Amino acid sequence: MMRIAGLVVLLAACAEHNTQYPGPPELTLGFGESELVLIHDGDPVPIGTGPQGGTVVWGAASVRYLDPDQLELTFTIKPPAGAPSLSRVLVDLHDADDGFAASTTSGHPVFLPDEEQFQNQRCVWRLEARDRDGRSAIAERTIVPTKGQP
Repeated sequence: MMRIAGLVVLLAACAEHNTQYPGPPELTLGFGESELVLIHDGDPVPIGTGPQGGTVVWGAASVRYLDPDQLELTFTIKPPAGAPSLSRVLVDLHDADDGFAASTTSGHPVFLPDEEQFQNQRCVWRLEARDRDGRSAIAERTIVPTKGQP
């Protein structure tokens, strides 16, 4: 009997999570170390200091109609010349009402290996969000990373 109970628990943990949402995924890209700051194309975005030093732009977003558990976020910043820098994270959005409510996440550092390549340059700031069921959304803005607050 214990084997059957254990098997039921194991199978329940492996069940596919496939929630039907009333619309396509919604994704809003911004920046922020501790909260989401909304941006528009051409806005300045501050260059900060990362948790272990180095220069970063802090990624932040608002997400709706994607599975909030094990959500994969890929933040990319591409300068006009040179290689892009990216950061990929898995997050659990606990206040998302199973993906039906908009939920925010912030504090995701995207390291800038060569600050001069990005600073005061028009860069493409991109976010791709993908949930464990394969649904995805992309948001993109043109930003100008700057030292100090915008």
